[in-house]
Amino acid sequence: MPEKTLSTVLGMAAAVMLLNGCASLPGGEPQSAEAQVSERSLARDGAYQEGDLEAVYGYFSPGYKQTMSYDRYRSQLPFSVDLKDSEVLDVTCDDSGERCEVKKRWVYQLDSPMGKAVGDVDKVKKEVWIRIKDEWYYYQD
Repeated sequence: MPEKTLSTVLGMAAAVMLLNGCASLPGGEPQSAEAQVSERSLARDGAYQEGDLEAVYGYFSPGYKQTMSYDRYRSQLPFSVDLKDSEVLDVTCDDSGERCEVKKRWVYQLDSPMGKAVGDVDKVKKEVWIRIKDEWYYYQD
């Protein structure tokens, strides 16, 4: 899959979701699991960029949310992360099409617990996404 920046994919994701509920592309062609997961992952990053932690929390799996309330999730965040950019490098789904791994690059400003800027961090990270009832969720293990 070619590299995509957050703004490009978020624009595409918004258009696709508005027109087709995130399940297919205009014209009725089914969207691949890899494309759906890529869009969801970058949309979650967009919520981070906007500081919308409730939206970020909404991407967690229902099982996670049953054991971790939003207030508890929010209280356990150790310090501020100012996400500047993200891009999906690769998405690999298993044969069942119910679990995908996303390899992505994050560039963010890290602040210490005292609020002092530590500096930019450029990190490659892996995420796991699972499909539950035709919706993709971030899986926090």
